[in-house]
Amino acid sequence: DVVRMGRQHLVAGGLDVRQVKTGRLLTIPVHPTLAAELAHVAPDNLTFLLTEAGAAFSPNGFYMRFREWCDAAG
Repeated sequence: DVVRMGRQHLVAGGLDVRQVKTGRLLTIPVHPTLAAELAHVAPDNLTFLLTEAGAAFSPNGFYMRFREWCDAAG
């Protein structure tokens, strides 16, 4: 679900996101420091997480990239 999150999900103090698997609406609290960083995301980006090419990640693409980051971190 994280690959779908974008500024359109921001609400006062958090993110409202509907889970793909369950359809359940989640309100996830956002720390003020993170909220300040998210405010810098370009308004035309529909997702916060972008590939190096500037495109939205697919779920599998993000999994594979995250796996690389984890492996690199040991």
